[in-house]
Amino acid sequence: IRTLDQVMQVLDYALAEALPMENSIKRGRLIVAIAHAFIEAIKGPANDYSGATKIPPAVFAAIGASESNYGRAPSIFGIKGVGSAGGANLATHEVYSGQKVNINDQFAAYNNLDDAFNHFIDLTSHGRYANSWNELQRTGDWEGFLRGITAAGYATDKNWPASIIALTRDIE
Repeated sequence: IRTLDQVMQVLDYALAEALPMENSIKRGRLIVAIAHAFIEAIKGPANDYSGATKIPPAVFAAIGASESNYGRAPSIFGIKGVGSAGGANLATHEVYSGQKVNINDQFAAYNNLDDAFNHFIDLTSHGRYANSWNELQRTGDWEGFLRGITAAGYATDKNWPASIIALTRDIE
């Protein structure tokens, strides 16, 4: 699986099978299987891009899982704006003054996973994120990188780095 459409087709099928299930244990197991399927689908590109970026594959997978709801959204890294396939208006939330606010916003959509990875790398290695990127390249401190890009505005939820770090540990 190398395109977001392929990932989403698999996940849509599995979710359609899970939702009508009356047995909550079976439904829960299938939803866990969906999460694992997403992680497996993203492993290839995550491994490909890890060496050049010093971002471990599990971190890429955790960010992608968190920001796309395990592949349910066409915006794998939660980047606002447009990507190679345009943009998608999606429900999300932001955190303002410590309060969670539900909103709709336009997120970059991609023709394939490579486009999504390249956009994330381009975004986080330049501009307001450049200092965090340069520190990552110098030290390999991916946790510091997550905290740095959050401080620079990548995420409005200041707990985002901690949640990505925890999810990364689960994936590893």
